[in-house]
Amino acid sequence: MGRDERKRIIQEIENHRGSKVLVYFVGDRPLLKAQIASDSIRWIYDHLKEFNKNEPVEKIDFYLYSRGGSLETPWPIVSIMREYCKNFNVLITSKAFSATTLISLGADKIFMSPQGELGPVDPQMTEQGKGPPGTSPIQRIFSTEDISSYVSFIKDKVGITDQDALADLTKSLADTLTPTTLGQVNRVHSHIRTVARKMLSLIKPAISPTRIQEIIEALTERTYIHGHSIRRDEARSMGLQINNMDTKLEKLCWDLFLDYENEMNLNSPANPLAYFSNPDQEEYVEDNAVIASIESEAMCHQFVGPLVLKKVRQMPPQLNLNLNIPIQLPPGILSAQLTPQLQQLLQQLQQQFAAQISTMTTNQINRMSPVIGVDVHIEKTVWKLIS
Repeated sequence: MGRDERKRIIQEIENHRGSKVLVYFVGDRPLLKAQIASDSIRWIYDHLKEFNKNEPVEKIDFYLYSRGGSLETPWPIVSIMREYCKNFNVLITSKAFSATTLISLGADKIFMSPQGELGPVDPQMTEQGKGPPGTSPIQRIFSTEDISSYVSFIKDKVGITDQDALADLTKSLADTLTPTTLGQVNRVHSHIRTVARKMLSLIKPAISPTRIQEIIEALTERTYIHGHSIRRDEARSMGLQINNMDTKLEKLCWDLFLDYENEMNLNSPANPLAYFSNPDQEEYVEDNAVIASIESEAMCHQFVGPLVLKKVRQMPPQLNLNLNIPIQLPPGILSAQLTPQLQQLLQQLQQQFAAQISTMTTNQINRMSPVIGVDVHIEKTVWKLIS
């Protein structure tokens, strides 16, 4: 397992498909979930240049795994992909949600396994709302489609058509969300449809404007839950260019997924306390945790950084420490009377006992201070060329 095995699998897919394969795998490990972001484009470009070093590439298969990410990223990714190949396809063997689904819309064909999942392209937004006095701000997470659905609910389901009543209800919406947020909702609402339309317009052979509009509506307005999983039959019924993977391609893509799943520890515990091996362990550090990978047969770039977990304890109002300091010289003997060798030994013993006392103090304080949480953070992340 690892780079050599993935390289072999990628080569097999290329031989089987007559294509060049590029992987963009963004991990969703518990405690370390990542998203598609624009910084990936720089490294994708390196792989595309390598593909075209000797002769133009006829076909690129883009293997995708991600729960979503930046809305600004899908269009430049698809645009640069199409600069370097005549035929652009996407391989989906597991999750390809939100922004990842948007990337897939720009492919000539989407190859999906039975485990493959697309998702709605209704972006999630976060607003910082005011909490009660003296408390931290409250984060509100909502979909841009939530706003239009609210208005539709009032008009179509409740049946309110009076303009004054509608104005009052709309005002209550503005009281909940700031005008700036509502403006952002409108921009994102329009942007996502524009990008989806541009993506679908790239497909070869071209599909009709009517079909493009039906796909956009199906992925935005008619799929009501953001986390809804769209399998290949449903995706095909929406009008997408869905092809079932053949048996060999399905196995190769799944083997590739299993290798990433293992390297990125996607099945690791969601409970941060599970990382601590004993009650006295206060910190867990995992060097070079792999967060995302951009990989082809020629090279591999990984987004890595140390994963650090630290227990957060509540200090007691009073500390009652019972420390036993075990080192003493016999009565009447001064340290100055000892030989240099004994003085050195005594100094070493004092240092050892000082370390023991520090440990004893820390352990006793920790035993009297209950754990109230775990601070989880990733440090000094960087894209690194593996090979």
